[in-house]
Amino acid sequence: MPPRLPVDGKKVSEIRVTFGTRERELLQDLETSYRIQSLAPSLAKILTDGTALYAIASAYEIITGNELPFLINPMEAGEFWEGLRNMRSQEERAEAASSVVGGVGNFIDFFFASILNPGQFSQRTEIG
Repeated sequence: MPPRLPVDGKKVSEIRVTFGTRERELLQDLETSYRIQSLAPSLAKILTDGTALYAIASAYEIITGNELPFLINPMEAGEFWEGLRNMRSQEERAEAASSVVGGVGNFIDFFFASILNPGQFSQRTEIG
């Protein structure tokens, strides 16, 4: 399509630049680096934000159905803490109390249990 003639009737000059293969490759590299430069701050912000990474990893698990070994969802966390809370029975604790190491283990169990479920030790029985 030829260029439009100007309104004032002057002659139109046209400049045409033809690039060779090497110049087109350089321009494509320049375009790619410009895109990376414009996306890099956003990508860096996402990579430093833990909640954004967690959301992306959770979305990946939901969409693909693949489990990521480093990602713990709330259901898995609840199962872990429940398993930790019910790790040893009362008989095992009573037997472990006869040794120093077992007594320390009982104390650690009590400590974690009081953090995970603070109300479980508040029930007192009165002697009288």
